[in-house]
Amino acid sequence: KRLILTRDPQARDRGPGWIRQAVLALGRVHAAGYVHADVKPENILVADDQAVLIDLALARPIRRRWALRIGARRIEGTRPYLAPETIRREPPDPRSDLYSAGATLHETLAGRPPFVAEDPDDLLRMHLSDPPPPLPGDLPAPVRAAYGPVIQRCLRKDPRDRYPDADALAAALARAAKASAGAGRP
Repeated sequence: KRLILTRDPQARDRGPGWIRQAVLALGRVHAAGYVHADVKPENILVADDQAVLIDLALARPIRRRWALRIGARRIEGTRPYLAPETIRREPPDPRSDLYSAGATLHETLAGRPPFVAEDPDDLLRMHLSDPPPPLPGDLPAPVRAAYGPVIQRCLRKDPRDRYPDADALAAALARAAKASAGAGRP
């Protein structure tokens, strides 16, 4: 097995399909009553074109407060993929995982997360207030047109404005794959 390498050309070509598989797995995690809380490229392994979502170490029951381990400023999760409500330490919600999945999809297609900053506090501020950047212009127009709106909806600041659940996001990713197929991308 190998993890999704976002600078690997296969990630750009086949990554959206792998992300969709991970989102379907997220749906099962959510149905079991948990939020994964650390969706990122490093937690999606791929073997024989089958993606597996791993690392449930930070998983939390839905709607319960985060258990802060060290100090009042500790935020659990990986900063480039944190949903705004996670930064605000609101109760875990499955739509927080969908935000992280959108950030992962953006990185898979663009080669970098949607928000990048050297200062960790600046990165958190960007998640809280900055609009997500569009996909880069070097991607084929049908890919940008198909996946851009999906990513933008995943990265909305208010969880109520995101997809309602993992199944809805998986369906949107399937539609985007079909729409972008004319560009030779999944």
